[in-house]
Amino acid sequence: MEIGGNIKKFRINKGLTQKELANKLGVTVTTIQNYENNRRKPDFTVLDNIAEILGCKLFDLLGVVEPELVTVEPAEHFLEQYILTLGYDITGDPAEGYLAIKTSSGTYEITGSDLQELRSSTKSFVEFKLHEIINRSRKIGK
Repeated sequence: MEIGGNIKKFRINKGLTQKELANKLGVTVTTIQNYENNRRKPDFTVLDNIAEILGCKLFDLLGVVEPELVTVEPAEHFLEQYILTLGYDITGDPAEGYLAIKTSSGTYEITGSDLQELRSSTKSFVEFKLHEIINRSRKIGK
């Protein structure tokens, strides 16, 4: 079923008329009719508002299966995993005060504070880049 059919189905299940949905959205009845007949597609912001009014999820209106949440390892291991993809390996135990980084040119002793500095600077850089991306992107929901 297309988006329009899903809007109609959830509107009827909610017990709303096209006019009532139009009033809640601040649009005309003709707009709702165009959405339901797939003559016009609402943008994501409007679709998100429709889902909220109809008490369903955006995925329901889009007619797609909501993705399953994936369990991931704790964040402290992400940096080490990424470092491995770059061809480096960190070994040792910071609790015992011994850490080493293996490279193609040899093994080097590092400290726990070196690793913490790497985590901190990586986090700062990633947050900076995410803010750059968000600022140039179009908001689609609340």
